[in-house]
Amino acid sequence: MLRSQTAGLALLLGIGIQGPAEALEAGAPLEEIERCVRGNLHADSSVQTVEMTPRDRMGAERTIGAKIYWKRFEDGFSRLLARFTEPADIEGAGFLLIETEQSAEMHLYLPEIRKTRRITSQALRGSIYGTDFSYEDFERLQGFNHAETRKLDPPGEVDGRPVFIIEARPAPDAGSAYEKIVSYVDQEKCVPLKVELYEPPGRIRKLLSVDASKVERSGESWVPRELLMRDLRDETQTQLRLLSVEVGAEIPNRTFRFGQLGRKGAP
Repeated sequence: MLRSQTAGLALLLGIGIQGPAEALEAGAPLEEIERCVRGNLHADSSVQTVEMTPRDRMGAERTIGAKIYWKRFEDGFSRLLARFTEPADIEGAGFLLIETEQSAEMHLYLPEIRKTRRITSQALRGSIYGTDFSYEDFERLQGFNHAETRKLDPPGEVDGRPVFIIEARPAPDAGSAYEKIVSYVDQEKCVPLKVELYEPPGRIRKLLSVDASKVERSGESWVPRELLMRDLRDETQTQLRLLSVEVGAEIPNRTFRFGQLGRKGAP
């Protein structure tokens, strides 16, 4: 088993480029596969515009828009600010992720009560505004630290495309909602095409999928423009669309300060 800080969902929208992603051959070691996946991630900063469309079991939908600011600081750790832009009832809400040696701190701002509060490990399991993404899922989606062990399973296929299969198990004291995360990584593009998230005792709770036809070349990286997260227990789903991404954006450090979260007009 390999001890790793790279989470099972990263990168589908993420961070930390190590060089261009290149196709790998079957039999590649886990370290090479993870390096190839990281090769699709962004450099030292990025601004993403995303749209999430949750749908409940009755088929009702709504649209949630957000801008995501990410930057790697001189100490090597990252910070991320997600600011919601629509609908009107959550406009201005946001949360701040601060990567640390062991994990990540998260602070949430709620404009309706004009307060900022720190998210506890238990609250990380909660839904982000009725979507099928929890705060923990979002941390993983963006590649933030999680203590876990990882191993490479025998290769397989997803929709006829050869994939590497990586199994990750969060540390018992990590406070994760999951006991296992299995990622199916496209051997040619180094993008996860499917991620299974298991809750105890060994049940698949959520399934994240990427349509391979929606994975586009952007410079030296492969970028999935659409993701679908399904909650198999609750029979709900959320589609996430990456509308735009600016890599290497100039973002002032003050954007990621705790005091900025509740400031009107701040990113």
